[in-house]
Amino acid sequence: MRKCKEEFKEFERHDVNYQKDFKHISQKIKKLEDKLEKDSSKIEALMKKGEESTDLIPKLEDNILKLQKLLLDEEKILDEITKSSKVWEGSITSLPVLPYYFLRLPMIWTKGHFP
Repeated sequence: MRKCKEEFKEFERHDVNYQKDFKHISQKIKKLEDKLEKDSSKIEALMKKGEESTDLIPKLEDNILKLQKLLLDEEKILDEITKSSKVWEGSITSLPVLPYYFLRLPMIWTKGHFP
């Protein structure tokens, strides 16, 4: 009888250990399944984003040509502005230069005459 009781105690200890191990493994499996679900949803989102990106490539290539044409037009306008500014630059340099202290004085403009 004593031997049976000791064997039963031993059996219960093993049972408790197995239950703890089972619970731990079950929790680990649950965490891994949750992680798998999150990762699979991330993968699906990235795949969808990749498909959208491949759809955008032809549209962006079309925009490149339009933007290059716009750049050329803007460069022509810039050249015209720089040419016209050179004309103004020549006329501005011919104006008399006022001394620095003169600029600090209050001026009253009356029909193009200095007071």
